[in-house]
Amino acid sequence: MKKVDDINDYKALFVDEKVRESALKQALDIRKFEIELYWKRTAYFWTLIAATFAGYVAIQSKNPDADLSLLVSSIGLCFSIGWYFVNRGSKYWQGNWERHVDLLENEFSGPLYKLTPSHTEYRFLKLNSAYPFSVSRVNQILSLFVVMIWCVLVVSSACRCSWLPMQNNLFSWSIAVLVLICIFSLAAFGRTKRTEDNKTICFECREYKSH
Repeated sequence: MKKVDDINDYKALFVDEKVRESALKQALDIRKFEIELYWKRTAYFWTLIAATFAGYVAIQSKNPDADLSLLVSSIGLCFSIGWYFVNRGSKYWQGNWERHVDLLENEFSGPLYKLTPSHTEYRFLKLNSAYPFSVSRVNQILSLFVVMIWCVLVVSSACRCSWLPMQNNLFSWSIAVLVLICIFSLAAFGRTKRTEDNKTICFECREYKSH
């Protein structure tokens, strides 16, 4: 696919004014849809992670077991890393559609989306006023913080396990290997690849006989 580096090359991809106007409306709608999905995904992961936290606390308060603690904390770690990656992916796709809006809006509505109040109007230490925080970035930082909390809990649980010899604690070793495989898979195979966007659409023709 041709790389587009210039706004004129970008606009040349659209046939005429009507197509560009339709593209702007589509970009705005999809951006709105991405934001809705962002918060639905956040609620989904918060529910899973909160339930895992509750399970971990229950194990520690009633009958502390190193193997179960490692299992639950490992699940929490994998969910939290998944949430962090999903946040970054959501931010990427939201930014994608915002970039389309930036390039298309001038012709039809002027620089409406690009015009924002000057940051110099607001003060960070003025606690009763607004401030230009990025909601998605704050959420992303929080998700990374949760990942670090689970890392501490995993290490704490692992230190209580008897690791050697391996045959005496195959369960803990299996959990450790599965966690590493999960994290590697999320990082290596969880990314969108351009080849996925260029697959040929194949239709299968079937004949139906009347009975």
